[in-house]
Amino acid sequence: MIDELDILRAANILIKRYGTDAALEAARRADQLLKAGDTDGCAIWKRILSAAHELTRTTLAEGERVNGAPSSVSEQIGIWRSRGHRDCVDASRPTRFH
Repeated sequence: MIDELDILRAANILIKRYGTDAALEAARRADQLLKAGDTDGCAIWKRILSAAHELTRTTLAEGERVNGAPSSVSEQIGIWRSRGHRDCVDASRPTRFH
């Protein structure tokens, strides 16, 4: 089985070589392998096709966030606290600033 990193590398090479036609070239190769009876090769090229499409898309899906970034400060604070971080100032602990 080819790991996802190798699929992404292959898609990246295809994009560099074929530009906006990279997904079309990946689909063409998948079809050629399918016609030749190579279902494993076809499946690999379909994965490369999907990766090429993902790497070249320019719009977000509905509800999708850029790089999985939190949509608000309060969401970021919730993530931060869930990872075991404490607030900078804990009201239950006296400090020289209180």
